[in-house]
Amino acid sequence: MKFQLRGHGWSIDGGRMYLPEGTIVDTSDPGSAALMPRNGAIPPINSQPLEQSAYDSMRTRYEAWQIFTHPIHGINRR
Repeated sequence: MKFQLRGHGWSIDGGRMYLPEGTIVDTSDPGSAALMPRNGAIPPINSQPLEQSAYDSMRTRYEAWQIFTHPIHGINRR
């Protein structure tokens, strides 16, 4: 799963860690993968999914209209 933070960063572990805007989180990287379960395992609403698995994960919590996918192509907004 791969996504990029937009608009503002992402506070993790109750504010003990902060990822700034523009950060790309890629769970194929062990360091990024370790962050996900520490904050609910779903990308935050201010992130842009960069591949289908990130979009699908976000859809479990958010409505399709809330998820920013432009200009990334190849994401099926089912």
